[in-house]
Amino acid sequence: MMRGMTNTAWGLVAAAGAGLALFSAAARAQQPGDAILTMSRQAPAEVPPDGELSITITIARARAGTLQALGVLETPPSGWAYAGLGEAAGPLPSVQPVPGDTGVLSFAWIAPPDFPYSFSYLLSVPSSELGLKTLTGHVEYRGAGAALQSATVTSQIAVVDTPVITLYGDNPLSLEQGIPYIEPGFVALDSPDGDLTDRVEVLGYVDFLTPGEYVLTYTVTDAEDNTAQVQRTVFIEAVPDKRPVACGPRTASARPGSAGDALLIAGMTVALLAWVRRPHRKHPF
Repeated sequence: MMRGMTNTAWGLVAAAGAGLALFSAAARAQQPGDAILTMSRQAPAEVPPDGELSITITIARARAGTLQALGVLETPPSGWAYAGLGEAAGPLPSVQPVPGDTGVLSFAWIAPPDFPYSFSYLLSVPSSELGLKTLTGHVEYRGAGAALQSATVTSQIAVVDTPVITLYGDNPLSLEQGIPYIEPGFVALDSPDGDLTDRVEVLGYVDFLTPGEYVLTYTVTDAEDNTAQVQRTVFIEAVPDKRPVACGPRTASARPGSAGDALLIAGMTVALLAWVRRPHRKHPF
């Protein structure tokens, strides 16, 4: 892998006979009628300071045409550093920056890939950064004639210090039906404002008597109106009915007019006869 070229002497690499030739960055801007390639960029709208973000570049053909070399120049905000290459929908660039590089970042392919083609790279944001930042870039390529340069693609990225909410306990969390939900706890921290736990609002409810899925939403906003939000999912699982279940008809002794009833009547009759036949004391009149 070739190291990224310097900002002032950067060149695209092209196959030229048995060797490699460089051509300068003095490519003319392509006109709508002669454009062969177009470039677009996907970047997050917000990123925290001291964070890392992924940038995705997509290159597509605008029309048919011969390509001999391809390069992409990206200019991140001052102090933002290249942190490595991500995924690519095809061959990786033959030339790329070295992690830690700042300023103009150069990517180049000796043999142009098939189009549409996309690749991603990572940028590290300094911890002191806050506010709206600008990222620019374009694609350069050599066709049958002179080197051409696409229109500049600009992205605005806001560096915001958003609070962070951490949920304690399981997420998702499962409970048996009938067991009350007890909040496991949470904490909200913000770099400038400190501990914001007491400002967290929790929306939602858990009906522990009714099986189902319940979602609790935790939201907090700092003094700069930066808002953080997380969710916890709670599952109330049905419990099988544990009451005794009848297993067929009642036994004969439990049915009216059964042998059990006859024995009971016979026993009562014997007791009555014994009482009648025993001697009784005469009562004076």
